[in-house]
Order: sequence, then structure tokens, then C-alpha cells
Amino acid sequence: MSTRLAKQIIYATFYIIFWIVVIGVAYILIFHPGAASCFDGKQDGTETGIDCGGACVKICAPAIQPISVIAVNAFAAAGNNTFLAKIANPNSDFVAQSFNYSFNVYDASGTLLQSFPGQSFLYASEAKYLVLVNQSVPAGVASVDLTVTNANWIASSSVGPAPQVMVQNVLTSIGSSTPAIALASGQLVNNDTVTIGQVLIVAVFKDSNGSPIGASQTEVGSIAPGAVQNFSVSYPAVADINLAETEVEAYAVR
Repeated sequence: MSTRLAKQIIYATFYIIFWIVVIGVAYILIFHPGAASCFDGKQDGTETGIDCGGACVKICAPAIQPISVIAVNAFAAAGNNTFLAKIANPNSDFVAQSFNYSFNVYDASGTLLQSFPGQSFLYASEAKYLVLVNQSVPAGVASVDLTVTNANWIASSSVGPAPQVMVQNVLTSIGSSTPAIALASGQLVNNDTVTIGQVLIVAVFKDSNGSPIGASQTEVGSIAPGAVQNFSVSYPAVADINLAETEVEAYAVR
């Protein structure tokens, strides 16, 4: 075969391939306008995300779900208000290394009266309580909610599991002082392999139906691996408190 003939065959092959591609694209655009394009900036066809998954080569990054607010309560005692919220991280692969939150109080018309800000963290799949104690609030408060913003998400694989701290031997009693004080006491245990610098202990006091009627918190300083440390959390002894229903949780950052 001559060199000239070989070149003609190569050129003809490329020419045929070019027109096959042009005709194929035109067919898709004209007869299948809803077919997926992995470069059109939208989720279509078999894609499981925007231009990713399904027939696309690009793998979709895991979607991060926002922190969920499960319940928000406000308790009046000793002339001040205490706010309690239960939140959860629905993500098993991501840690909220930090986030801002705010307890917001409203009057009966829905007008915002005041906000009480704070900052916290959430490990993967963790649920926890947020407590803000002894706050003076404006008159006319009718409702309260919690907003969560500015979550700093990082992969849980870069952080590791939550510190292995736990509470044990929890006992709630009513003191003899005036006014009376409910005291939740117990022991904090560090079951981890490292020293934990600071542990926040939250006590939620409940009535006979298991509904929260008060909350408070305390902090325990550095606790070594395997160590056991006593703690106590106090709150005014409000009516209907059920000493057997108190819930105590411990939270820490590795």
C-alpha cells in the first residue's frame, strides 16, 4: 500500500468518525433533550447529583445534612430564665467542628425581643443538649426557638470518635437550704486513652411524665485516662420535679 493511499484511508476514517459524533450529538439534542449531560450544571438523566453520579464519570461528594433542632424549652426559676435545646448531627461522616447558635425569644405577635448567642460542636451522629442558664429576659416573652448557623464541617475521619467519657451513679436529691435546691450528683469516668482537657456536664430535670422542667450544667477540668471524678449540678427545686427522672449527659472535645 502506497503512502498516499494510507493517508487517504486515515483521513477518511477521521472524517467518518467526526460525522458520527456530530450526528450522534444532534440526535441526542433533538430527540432526547432530557438526556443527561455531565457538563450542563444541573442534575438530569441518571445523575445522582449535579453533573455527577449515574452515567457521569465524576463521583458525587456526600451531601451534608444541616444540624437538626429536636426540641427547645424555656424555664423560669428564681427570677431568671434557663433555655434548653436538644440538637442532633444527622451526618455519620462529618463533624461540626464548630457552629454558632442563638436562643431567640419572641412576644405574642412574633416580634423578636432578644437573642442569646453561643457556640458549640457536634461529633458525627451525635445528639446533645445546649443549655443557657440564668438569663434575664424582657417582659412579654411568649415563645422561644433556636437557630443554628455557620457550621464548620470536616470529615469525621480527620477527627476520630467522640471522647469516651460517661457518667455513673447519678443521684438527684433536694437540699435543705432555703430556697430548696435540686442537686444531681454522680461520677464522671474517662474511658478514653488520652487525658480530656474539659468536660461539660448537663443535667436535665424532669417531671413524672419525663418532660423537662429545668436544666443546668457544670464543667469538670482535666481528667486522666481511667480516672473517676465526682461532680454535682444544681437547679432550683421547682414543683413536680421527679428525682428519678433526671437525665445527665457529658460532652467533651478530643
